[in-house]
Amino acid sequence: MKNTEHKGLFSIILFGLFVFILLFLRFGLPILRKEIYPVDFSIYYASWKAFLLNGNMYNSPIAEGVVLKYAPFFAIIFSPLALLTFQSAFAVWSLINSLLFVISLSAFYFIKFKGVNTAHFIALAILGLIFIYRSLMPEMKIGNVNLIVLGLFFLFLFFYLKEKIVLSALIFTTLAYIKMGPLIILLYFLRKRRLGFMLWFILFTLILVIIPPFLITLSFKQAFLIFKDWYNNLIAPLPQDIIHLQSLKFMLSRYLTNSDIYKINFLSLSNNIFSIIYKTSCIALILGALFYKSIPKKNMVNNNTSKELALIDINMLFILSVILSPACSYQNFIYLLAPLLVLFLIGWGHRERYPRFFWFSLAIMMLLGTFTLNSVWKMIGIDNVQGYFTFLVFTIWPIISLSLYFLLYSLRSRILKVKD
Repeated sequence: MKNTEHKGLFSIILFGLFVFILLFLRFGLPILRKEIYPVDFSIYYASWKAFLLNGNMYNSPIAEGVVLKYAPFFAIIFSPLALLTFQSAFAVWSLINSLLFVISLSAFYFIKFKGVNTAHFIALAILGLIFIYRSLMPEMKIGNVNLIVLGLFFLFLFFYLKEKIVLSALIFTTLAYIKMGPLIILLYFLRKRRLGFMLWFILFTLILVIIPPFLITLSFKQAFLIFKDWYNNLIAPLPQDIIHLQSLKFMLSRYLTNSDIYKINFLSLSNNIFSIIYKTSCIALILGALFYKSIPKKNMVNNNTSKELALIDINMLFILSVILSPACSYQNFIYLLAPLLVLFLIGWGHRERYPRFFWFSLAIMMLLGTFTLNSVWKMIGIDNVQGYFTFLVFTIWPIISLSLYFLLYSLRSRILKVKD
């Protein structure tokens, strides 16, 4: 048994090294050669500089219409990178992103999914990485924080399922105040009455978000200005170039109204009717992730069923945290790696009971994933629409996200079919 565990650990370490080397060869070398200009990282770098100069990370002229929306501790933690040159800071930033992502993805294996051995995990993880590669490319090039958030999410799941409540709450609080969308996952903890987790979340919110500006500025007035500037940035209007926005709202608007310049709509609903449909859809999706008939405790086998249901519920909400965000761009869809792995790994574990479900899910997701590739659209004969990538115009990523959401919903329904 120990030999098997050691072999599994060694294989996962090799897998992690393999992924890291691929990331370095594909993105690290161009970064070192200064062949990439990271647009998003330049925003972070400017905010870190501003923090070191005047103590306010939100008071820096970056570019017109561009603002930092992350909590103050983000600038406080990473501000030492502003002491380096821009290119050196970007190299270190990319290294931090890659290492955290690889380590957290590898740690996900140790959740120990039923019926999944090391080879299965590595194979399914590679499929998942191939699936999100279209979003990973721009993510690494622009230097966004999404890879860190995804890595923290994997670690949060790992420690939560290991019942390390304090550590999982700390990690969740950190990722939730970098990207605000995952705060929707708190609904799961409220629904399940996980009061201990909620109390730790509130405490870590005070420690990480509320208190730091007061300690750094030693001035109530200055700290208040920081929070005011942060709030103003959060409610700042979206940029006019909305082609890169891939939220559920923009997807539905593009197909159900005629207000869009691309004219691919099949309905022409009024704004009032569209608003009702959109809000109803959001509520239905949230309720669908939270409410279902609970499985009797006597049918829980070694707590494995409870673990699987928790993973599915949280990841369904994680999908919604992406597509319900108004500022969602296609780089954000690297987050789908987590729910995709949950679908594949749990589905594989139940392949004997539901043999067709896993292969159906795999086929559907990989088929939809091909439509994020420009080459596929060229084969169809639609290279671009008014000069823009076709997969952006047709909002393929939100369609993929909804498909993944409903596949997880279907998987959960199958798991719940346990005889009394």
